[in-house]
Amino acid sequence: MVHQNLQRVLRVSAVIDFVEQVFSREQHRLRGGALNPPPSAMLR
Repeated sequence: MVHQNLQRVLRVSAVIDFVEQVFSREQHRLRGGALNPPPSAMLR
């Protein structure tokens, strides 16, 4: 049971990391390459 929950948490965190990467890449492209901290910097 604990192992299943751990796998789910790891999967969710991996998805969040992927979304943050895409989001920061899109922001970088939209702002013409302006320096912008990734969302993870604000969350953590």
